[in-house]
Amino acid sequence: MWHIITYEYRQFKADKRFAIVTGLIFILTAFSLYQGTLRTDQAQEIRNDRIAAQQEFYEQKHQELIRINQGEDEPEQWWRHPGHPLALGTFRGSGKFVFPESRALSVIAAGHSDILPDYGRVRLHLTEAVNNHALENPVLKAAGHFDYAFFLVWLIPLFVIALSYNMISAEKERGTYTLLRSMPVTSGQIIRAKVMFRFLLIAIVIIAAAGASFLILGIRAQLPDLLMLLAAILSYLVFWFAVCLLVNLIDLGSAANALSLGGIWILFLLVVPAFINTLASSMYPVPSRAEWIVEQRAIQQQIEADADDILDRFYSEHPGEVPQGELPLYYEYWNTLFITAAVVHEKEQEALTAFKKPQRRQEKLIAALRFLSPPVWLQSRLERLAGTDAQTLRGLHDNMHTFHQEWKAFFIPIFRELRFVEASEFQSIPEP
Repeated sequence: MWHIITYEYRQFKADKRFAIVTGLIFILTAFSLYQGTLRTDQAQEIRNDRIAAQQEFYEQKHQELIRINQGEDEPEQWWRHPGHPLALGTFRGSGKFVFPESRALSVIAAGHSDILPDYGRVRLHLTEAVNNHALENPVLKAAGHFDYAFFLVWLIPLFVIALSYNMISAEKERGTYTLLRSMPVTSGQIIRAKVMFRFLLIAIVIIAAAGASFLILGIRAQLPDLLMLLAAILSYLVFWFAVCLLVNLIDLGSAANALSLGGIWILFLLVVPAFINTLASSMYPVPSRAEWIVEQRAIQQQIEADADDILDRFYSEHPGEVPQGELPLYYEYWNTLFITAAVVHEKEQEALTAFKKPQRRQEKLIAALRFLSPPVWLQSRLERLAGTDAQTLRGLHDNMHTFHQEWKAFFIPIFRELRFVEASEFQSIPEP
C-alpha cells in the first residue's frame, strides 16, 4: 500500500494539474475570505457609526438637561427640551439601533445578508428595518457574492473531479495497471490507496489554504466553530470522492468518466436544488409582495377610520389612562398615534402570520429534502456557522419587537404623566 501511495505521489509531483489546482485553491481561498473580510468590516463600520451617533445624541441631551437644571440654559420650544419623552423616544435622532449577532465566521458566507435587513431602529411610533444593500444592482444581488461558501460548494467538486476522474482508466490506457496488479495487492487495495492519497492531499491543501488565509487576514474564531467548519468540509469531500470512486469502478474510459462526473456535478448543484425549490413553491405558493402591501394599506385605512372607537375601547379597558386636566396641544395627536399604532401592529402581525405560513412550510420542506443535494446541505451549514442564514437574520424582527415593547414601557408612562425624563433616569433608558 505504501508503495502505491509513493507511486501516486511521484505521479502527482510530475503532473501539472496538481500544481495548477493547488495554486487555484490558495488563490481563491485567500480572495474569497478577503472579500468576506471586506464585507464584514463594512458592516462593522456601519454598526460602529450608528452606535457612536446614538451615544452622542443621548450624551448631548443629557448634558443639555443638566445645564437646564442648573439654570444655565432654557429650551425655546417644547420639542427641543432634552428631557421630553418624545424628543428622546421618537423624534429625529432618537431611538436605538438593534443589530443581529456578530459572528467571527461571518466572513465565510454572505448568505441572505444582502437581501434581509442588516439592522433595525426602534422608536416609539415605529420600528424600521434597514438594508444597506437596498440600492445595489439587483442583477449583482441575484448573482450573489463570491465568498468562501461559493468556493467550497461550487469549485471544490470540480477540483476533485479534475484530479480523480481517471484514477484507474489512466493506468489502463498507459498500460501500467498490469504492473500494479503484478504486486501482491488486490484491485480494491489499489483503488483505496489512490482515493485515500487524493483525499488526504486535497484536504491538506484546503486546510492549509484556509489556515494561512485566516492568519494573514486576522480572522479569529472559536475552536468549536472551526471544528464544525472542518467537519463540514471533510464530509463534502468524502461525498465527492465517493462519487468519483463509483464512476471509476464502472470504468467507461477517461473521457466518459469526465463527462459523467460533469453531469453529476450539474445534477447535484443545479438540477436537484431547482427541483426542490420548484416542488416547495408549487406545494406552498407564497403570496406576492404587492398583495402584502395592499393588505398593509387596507389595515392602516381601517384603523384610521375606526380611530375614535379604538380610543374609546382603550380608555374603557384602561380607565387609569384617561387624561385629566389641561393637556398640551400635542398630547392628543401623539397619544392617539401610540394607541392606534399598537392596534395596527397587532393587525399586521395577524395578517403577516397568514402570509408567512406558506413561506415557513416551504422552508421546512426544503430543509427536509436538503439531504438530496449535498451542496445544498453544505451551503446551509456554512450559512448557519456564519450567522447569515434566513432563520437567524429573520430573528432580527423578533428582537426589534421585543425591544420596542421595552422602549414603549419606559417612555409612554412618562409621556402620559406629562413630565420630563430626569437626568438621573438617563442611565435607565433601555438598551437592546
